[in-house]
Amino acid sequence: MAGGAQKMIDVVQVGGLKVPLASHLSPDFEYQYVANDHYDDATDKQAPFANQLLKQTYQTAIFLVSAGSALLTDLALVQNLPAYQILYDQNLTLPAAIAALFEQKGAQPISLRDPAAVAKLINQDYFGSQMGQKLLFDDLIIEPTFLEDVHQMGHNRLTFAASFGQQSRQIASWESFGTLPADWQLTFLPEATVTSGDVEVSFKLYMISYDGRNTIKAVITKTLAELQVPFALPVYNELTLCKVTVWARGAGVIRLGNCHFRRSRHDRGELMAGGQRLVDRQNMGSELLVYFNPGDLKPPLNVYFSGYREAEGFEAIFMMRNLSSPFMVIGDPRISGGAFYMGSQQLEDDLVRAIQERLDQLHFNNDQLILSGLSMGTYGALYYAARLKPHAVVVGKPLVNLGTVAKNERIKRPGGFPTSLDILLWQTGRADSLGVDELNLRFWRQFGQGNFENTTFAITYMKEDDYDGEAFQVLFRTLRQRFPNVKVLYKGLTGRHNDDTNGIVKWFLAQYNNLLWTDFNRPRPRLKMPENPTSE
Repeated sequence: MAGGAQKMIDVVQVGGLKVPLASHLSPDFEYQYVANDHYDDATDKQAPFANQLLKQTYQTAIFLVSAGSALLTDLALVQNLPAYQILYDQNLTLPAAIAALFEQKGAQPISLRDPAAVAKLINQDYFGSQMGQKLLFDDLIIEPTFLEDVHQMGHNRLTFAASFGQQSRQIASWESFGTLPADWQLTFLPEATVTSGDVEVSFKLYMISYDGRNTIKAVITKTLAELQVPFALPVYNELTLCKVTVWARGAGVIRLGNCHFRRSRHDRGELMAGGQRLVDRQNMGSELLVYFNPGDLKPPLNVYFSGYREAEGFEAIFMMRNLSSPFMVIGDPRISGGAFYMGSQQLEDDLVRAIQERLDQLHFNNDQLILSGLSMGTYGALYYAARLKPHAVVVGKPLVNLGTVAKNERIKRPGGFPTSLDILLWQTGRADSLGVDELNLRFWRQFGQGNFENTTFAITYMKEDDYDGEAFQVLFRTLRQRFPNVKVLYKGLTGRHNDDTNGIVKWFLAQYNNLLWTDFNRPRPRLKMPENPTSE
């Protein structure tokens, strides 16, 4: 179960009737009551604000708001509170302006009458790290007794075509196990679909004790129809394993991909409070993940497309939050670490709509939008720029000719990025030069439809890139030919694709900060690069 080391999270109550939580919170949290006349003090470590700005050390804190709190009368303070980390008394009658800000910030109304219930909610849903586990396609085992047609599409999916019989029969299982830590609520979500015929697919989940005896605690059966949304698994008081098996009856064609186990935040969001799923209904129910943070509610909206990431979760949340602006992070958990944000027309439309809806929510226009990404994320930023007409695009180590990236796996970069071959197969159904050309054309067909006359491009690239060595040159030439006056800022660094990530990120952040300063009148930035800038 992937997840970073957790630091203790402050639960801060500013003024009002004290809610005695300390004895009910888990060791991951620390309750802190701050009087209304002591919450703003630059010299006091216990004060969360300094000159009405939230201190950096309180960016991950949870704020509790009850009747009488100074937060109910100070718009500037509320505007600086962290999104999705505000719990307020549901019985309060909020001033209209505060209510609007609470809605923008994703604040949650709750009853404060029972401190134990409040603490239970915090313990269960407001833990620090995003945590998930993927059972990869590579660990999928075909049942030895299944002798009908099975077709493997790289590391993307298995396709079963058969008459499975009138009685449900097991056709596959995962060799690896889902891991349920003690007292954690996890969800289960498979990638699967029936493409034709009259087939009923079900998943049997064997919950097994991890005590040396391998006792089966429960067997849970869920149909594919019931698993179109994440299924909440039982909570156990000891470490438990989950064995996943696939069953079918009837006749037709079934496709199977990966399985996902994620620690649940219930209705607060997917992986993180505020996280959402965009489901590709035409591709096994696979998904993109979207996280939105309203920041300080001032332009621009910064959208970051995550790089290749094998761990479940969003990338660069801290880096984007440190820019202060509203931001979105887009994640791609498909295949082993991402599929470059391409999907069915429905999925791509849903992503464009999700970004546009956040612009509308913030009352911003598209000239107050910046798209950005590193490595795999550059494809998403550039690809969707053609549809969104942003103010700027900021990218590092651009990858746009994905067919060429796959082609380079054979000789130039053997074993360096085998997922590129899976993407070639998935998108074109081929693994030859025609497939390479077709996949390359997918990007340029989209990019060629964009109007970038008023868009600034900031691009840093590796001069000897062994993934897509001509990406920058072709991008630059294409932009200048179509839009002679387009503003392109660029810098090339010596080395292959992964040789100088720190240098790439440093220039990437410098250009981001300069855009915020010069184009949006934000404070002049400090250009110190954070440690592990793209980690969660």
